[in-house]
Amino acid sequence: MRDGRTLAWHEWGARDGTPLLRLQGTPGSRLSRYPRLSLWERLGLRVIMADRPGYGASTRLPGRGLAVVADDLVELLDHLALARVPLMGGSGGGPHVLAMCARHPERVRAATVAVGAAPFEDDDVPLLVGLNAEAYGRIRDGGWDALYPLLAEHRDALLADPISAFRAAMAGAPESDREIMADPAWQRAFAQGASELCGRARKAGPTRRPRSSLPGTSIPRTWPSTSCRGTVDTTRTSPCRRRNGSWPAFPPWTCRYGTQPVTWRATTVRNSYSLA
Repeated sequence: MRDGRTLAWHEWGARDGTPLLRLQGTPGSRLSRYPRLSLWERLGLRVIMADRPGYGASTRLPGRGLAVVADDLVELLDHLALARVPLMGGSGGGPHVLAMCARHPERVRAATVAVGAAPFEDDDVPLLVGLNAEAYGRIRDGGWDALYPLLAEHRDALLADPISAFRAAMAGAPESDREIMADPAWQRAFAQGASELCGRARKAGPTRRPRSSLPGTSIPRTWPSTSCRGTVDTTRTSPCRRRNGSWPAFPPWTCRYGTQPVTWRATTVRNSYSLA
């Protein structure tokens, strides 16, 4: 990086394929990939992933916000001589996709957010999986000092046994999720990504939760943009529905994850996004 920091990144799929900048969820690292890489190769995708500051092998940056990550990604695209790319972000990667769209729209060819993270309200807490619900309560009532011990405990559990720790964190998840987590290929990919994410931070501890740093920024939709949610997704839908109105009536579509069918409902958001 121009400021002396290290930005760790990795490419998957077809070396000469269509570039796709994929922003992983939280927690996740550049190795948090789809477990069957032959799919990306078959689709002709060159999937580029990077560790956010303080994750994996990327240098920590105390106090950083979403805007810093967007600027880092532009520097990576410059390094790779890529002018404009499609973006995809899932869960905690979703806000970073929006930050990229807000700060650097000229570098975005298209944007997709799958089950993207959104600000919660107290009424949403009963819909969250256990770990997320506890984390929300701690940061709401006690801020970072209350949240840190929970993250440190979860990090240590991930290092000791990534699969068991994630299953515990996802207690109460629907059966379709549990079947995916039972897939040996998924387990191998998850364990590698989680070990890279947490192992390098063993001494330093978890990174702080990023600030938005883009309060009230609206993103005019000047290129194709899609938001996707699962039909049984209860933890990400209500905040988005409050901010974007009712979901348009798109028919659900089903893809297959190994032997497990997964149904999604695609939603084209018709008004401007907001990072407020």
